[in-house]
Amino acid sequence: MSDLIIYDVVADLKTQLDCQWTACPVPTVNFFWDAKSTGLAGSKQEIILIQPLQEKIVSFQLHGDAWKHELPVKIDVRTYKTLAIHNTVVKETGRILKNILRRAGATIPFIDAHLRGYEALDEDYRNFFRGVFTIVYRDVTGFTFT
Repeated sequence: MSDLIIYDVVADLKTQLDCQWTACPVPTVNFFWDAKSTGLAGSKQEIILIQPLQEKIVSFQLHGDAWKHELPVKIDVRTYKTLAIHNTVVKETGRILKNILRRAGATIPFIDAHLRGYEALDEDYRNFFRGVFTIVYRDVTGFTFT
């Protein structure tokens, strides 16, 4: 079986969100498992959490020579002050994600990515705004497109 893309993808995604940020305020970008171990209680800073979901691996050529990997990733955007600040953080996150989709010729472990949507989840909270982007990365190994 070919190499998994899960950790390469989330590391690349964190780097892109950290390096391409141009708006204010600047959020903390973290992996979901790191935030889970340290906790979020009492936090008043904007935060973006990256959470990879289950990587699907499918053989699509005779004898299992070629594999297709598909990895959905959730990008959880959380802010605590006002809807205007949350709107700024969400728009900047969306801009960066769209730039990731359009990259060409970069040395990345995947062939493409698709932004699947955004879901607002802040209706149950007061002074806490939350939304989740979903992006799906795909990679095909052991096969050349001709």
